[in-house]
Amino acid sequence: MTKVPDSLKATLDSPHANLKHLVMVPGHAIWLGGRDASRATLDSDWILEPTQHGGQIKTYIKHITKGAEVAVQDEHSLLVFSGGQTREHAETTEAGSYAALARAGDVYGLAGGGAKASAVPFERVTTEVCL
Repeated sequence: MTKVPDSLKATLDSPHANLKHLVMVPGHAIWLGGRDASRATLDSDWILEPTQHGGQIKTYIKHITKGAEVAVQDEHSLLVFSGGQTREHAETTEAGSYAALARAGDVYGLAGGGAKASAVPFERVTTEVCL
């Protein structure tokens, strides 16, 4: 087993000291839906490139859902949504919009086998910081 360097240990808050796996979901577009995940499959609720119209959103949603499923089932994992502010008129990043959609659609509760919104927010998720 590889020893974790002390310099890396110092960056981990104690609640996350047991994390051993990274689940990364790369962003491809920006969801604009805010809190209404019921419309997430509509092209009009996304900032898309012309070549992304007509069904690619379903793939992005599957990526978000599968990432959440893997992270929920593995208590030693951290879920990271990745992607910068790739559209100049957007107010958020790809990563931030994916995280917002995951929360709004309660993919964590559903991934854990729940049929409705979970009472406790999923804690082992973050977004990539793009500077």
